[in-house]
Amino acid sequence: MAAEGVDAMLVMASAFVEHEEALHEVRREVYDKLVEEAWRIAMRSRHYLTTQCLDTPSDSAWMMLYTHGSDINFLNATSLTRSAFHQLLRRFSRFY
Repeated sequence: MAAEGVDAMLVMASAFVEHEEALHEVRREVYDKLVEEAWRIAMRSRHYLTTQCLDTPSDSAWMMLYTHGSDINFLNATSLTRSAFHQLLRRFSRFY
């Protein structure tokens, strides 16, 4: 009788372990699907900017650097001196 009880307990324990492994696998698949869907939503929505997010052109970082920045700041940002930049600006001004 005791051997039958042990056998029944082993069968039940084995079934329980298999059930837990299957449940873990299903939970992992659900988690992966949720992460995948969240990623898809994030990739879809990351490309949208509204006009309220943008500065007016006269207040942009470039215009602040161009009008108020020092020559060192201008050189660091563009790798050009102001005179070299103005030479290029004159050359390309007919295209815009």
